Amino acid sequence: MQKMSRLAAEAVSPVTLNAHGGGAAQLLDHRAGGAVARVTPTSLLTIPEDEYLALARSAKVISFDVFDTLLHRKVVLPRDIFALIGERMGLADFAAARFAAEAAARRSTRAHSVEVSLDEIYAAFAPDACPDPEAAKSLELELESEFIFANEAMLALVPKLRAAGHRVIAITDIYLNASQVEALLAAKGFEVDGVYASCDHRETNCGKYNGDLFPVVCRAEGIEPSDLLHVGDHAGSDVANALAAGAVAVQSNHPTPYLMANSEHFAAVMGGHDNLSTSLVAGTIAQSKLADQSRLPSSIETFGYDFGGPLVAGFAAFILQRCKELGIDHLVLLARDGCVVGDVLDVLAPEGITYRLIPASRRLAVFPSFADGDADKIRSLFAGQKRLSKRQILAVLRLEHLAEGMTDLDTVMDLRQALDDLKPQLTEQAQTERAALIEYLAPELAMLEAGRKFAWVDVGWALSSPARLNQLLGHDMPGFFVGSRGDANPSPNFEGYLFNRGRPHDLTRVAMRSVEIIELVFADWAPSAAYLSKTSDGIEPVHYHKSAAERVRDAHIKTVRQGVRRFAEDIRSSFALLRADELRAYNRRIWQQLCAKPPAALYQSLSPIPHDALAGTRVWRTIGEMWMPSWSYGTPYRKAFPTARAYRLSYLRRYLKWHLPPWGWRFVRLAEDTLRKVI
Repeated sequence: MQKMSRLAAEAVSPVTLNAHGGGAAQLLDHRAGGAVARVTPTSLLTIPEDEYLALARSAKVISFDVFDTLLHRKVVLPRDIFALIGERMGLADFAAARFAAEAAARRSTRAHSVEVSLDEIYAAFAPDACPDPEAAKSLELELESEFIFANEAMLALVPKLRAAGHRVIAITDIYLNASQVEALLAAKGFEVDGVYASCDHRETNCGKYNGDLFPVVCRAEGIEPSDLLHVGDHAGSDVANALAAGAVAVQSNHPTPYLMANSEHFAAVMGGHDNLSTSLVAGTIAQSKLADQSRLPSSIETFGYDFGGPLVAGFAAFILQRCKELGIDHLVLLARDGCVVGDVLDVLAPEGITYRLIPASRRLAVFPSFADGDADKIRSLFAGQKRLSKRQILAVLRLEHLAEGMTDLDTVMDLRQALDDLKPQLTEQAQTERAALIEYLAPELAMLEAGRKFAWVDVGWALSSPARLNQLLGHDMPGFFVGSRGDANPSPNFEGYLFNRGRPHDLTRVAMRSVEIIELVFADWAPSAAYLSKTSDGIEPVHYHKSAAERVRDAHIKTVRQGVRRFAEDIRSSFALLRADELRAYNRRIWQQLCAKPPAALYQSLSPIPHDALAGTRVWRTIGEMWMPSWSYGTPYRKAFPTARAYRLSYLRRYLKWHLPPWGWRFVRLAEDTLRKVI
């Protein structure tokens, strides 16, 4: 199916939800005002580049360390590559066996050297630990190339040095030989004039680790040690030993501690790392931040990439795994919260699953149940309000057209009494909507008749919408949700990802106090559908009018989505290696930490974002009014945060202004003015 950027599509036609589309393609423009944003890679040099180039002018040969200087791995630890080999070869214990083999090889050469070669490592494998050592060795070299990336700042620096007439070489301590290292460098765009690897000098025990490789390099290059300028991340091997040999040495920052010190987000991510899946996630985030230094500080987009991206990708992995286990081959994504899931599935392109995005809202799914006139079935639509006017009720239900000819529209009364007065009009409308909704779900009904299974996908919480849809269809279809409260619909076929029916309790408690930051990841800027209406063109959604607060929020949602989608694109090549259970545990840890003890800058960025508290009204809240971090942990930043009390008072003031009669609001204002004078 041909897909178009949603932003491009919106430029030529009004926003509509395609009921028969195969997905929810939402390609975001990464340009601002038509101009491509300039990207500046993160430099890991400990001195300004200009100062480094000044040093280089007096050198004849420039040398660089390779790993963690020119090249970085997309995993947290080098040995995580061994786990990848085990995954590819189906050997569960390969990583431990590979680690043991290298240790054994080093012990065997300890008398004359501390370095070994890759051939010697694989020769030391126990026979039953690796049935095909040659295949494993080839795969290791292949994966080393696949899971490394160039330092973009260095990739730009090396050609400048060579263009200035300098000879540029690489020096490395590793069990790979020079030709193998040179191949890795060339694959990532580095053109160097020579490579010196400790592996090739192991017989004479020469390496950076003891400083003896630097004189060997100088003799081979025909220069004095003072004519060599070396750059590397290790304080001992790259700096102290080079200086001791007479060379000039500049230290570069090791990427992991540098990112942890300069990015609150990355520090939080590293706190959740403990397996291959989380290593790949952390490596992907590290690559993003090294590629563009603007992604180091906390921002709304980096929130989408660093936290929202792994959450949606993990949720998608969970859904796909459960679908495979349950024999489900079709997903119904409930808009608007299902839009981001469809967007990520478009990027990941999984096989064996189809999905359809349908307009949905709690109002759309719940109100048709009022066809029998039972007011208790729709009381949840009014967000706990006990007294409303008929006009307010019709506004919440997006049925303002029913007000024509009615009297006493603005008198505030008990909600049940108001619903009883409106019962004839509302039951007729509910019956009409029920028929339209059943017709709209005809493709899913046809699947059920054919013996196929599908599942609902939504953000969750009380699960009232999918429960009512199941009642409408007369089938208890499964559903996958980001989370569900303890009092959620008890259907055993409904499964929560982060938390399920209030479990685990600690995560549920902090998440439901911070629900808006999770909803920000899953929100969409398309208008919310109030109900379905049958027209001459078919079944069409009738949308709520967007409030001013929603339009402001939409701008932030697009920014968050840009980060989520970019993460999905970056993790796509590794997605098949991610384990759904490992990602689930990771996301639970990260989001519990994020909700309870957020990074200071992130809290300040997200807290002012508004959100309508009651559809069809002027009642709105900010994220800060709903996000209640655990300040009892004593964060040093708590004085810099707008307090939760201030947010709650702000919301209370707006609530009273909307609900009180004019004379009541004047009294509140008078009381405020009096208190200001006294205090």
